[in-house]
Amino acid sequence: MSRMPAPPQSRVRRTPWAVALATLAASVLPLVTTATVAPVSAEPGIAEAKTVIGVRRIGTSVDGRPIRALHLGDPSSGVTAVVMGSMHGNETAGMAVVDSLRDGGPVHGVDLWLIPTINPDGVARNTRGNARGVDLNRNFPHEWAPLTGSYYSGTKPLSEPESRALRNFLNRVDPDFVVSFHQPLYGVGRSGKGKPLQRRLAQGLGLPIKAFNCTGKCHGSMTSWFNANHGGAAITVEFGSGPSRSYLRGRAARGTLQAVLGSRF
Repeated sequence: MSRMPAPPQSRVRRTPWAVALATLAASVLPLVTTATVAPVSAEPGIAEAKTVIGVRRIGTSVDGRPIRALHLGDPSSGVTAVVMGSMHGNETAGMAVVDSLRDGGPVHGVDLWLIPTINPDGVARNTRGNARGVDLNRNFPHEWAPLTGSYYSGTKPLSEPESRALRNFLNRVDPDFVVSFHQPLYGVGRSGKGKPLQRRLAQGLGLPIKAFNCTGKCHGSMTSWFNANHGGAAITVEFGSGPSRSYLRGRAARGTLQAVLGSRF
């Protein structure tokens, strides 16, 4: 059987303008098709959380671990809040509250920043202090003192990269409310500043209002530094030694969001 001749191929005349466009496309297209977008975070769950509108790396720990702040809510709300899950590596109950806030529905009424932990090295080691044994909640400039033992306050105020990262972030964001979670003293810290926030936290989380005097005086604490240098209010919240996960992800998360004037429709 004889083979049918192939149909003649039509030739397209290419003008100089078309040649120029083709050359430009050939040079640009590989940049578009081969470029990769870095994930917002390597932490499980953050990239997938629909409520997160941004992730900011605010610093790096002594051992090189990233310290991140997750951005949620409504930046145009006129109210800004920061919620911190953990300052001490062996007090991690508050991180479950942060996880629940991150994983829930969209947040309204507040420009909300979540910091899962300012002390990732301590969390990894299950220690109060950071990798150098410094209690980050005694390392802030307000009424700093040279403390030793488990409350070792470092060689000087803000000697630690984690403390400096948090100081810089709070100065930049300048929130109306800061909530810092700790354990195990079971209460909402009494302060001369931010009494409405205290009451909302106590009611929402079902905790008593208490004076946490650190056996006399809380030297170099983050909340005392913030309250002395900012117009907003910072409050310490202490859970008990073993709060249930259902409480932390349920009532505690809802109460915290309501206390900073946020909501979920």
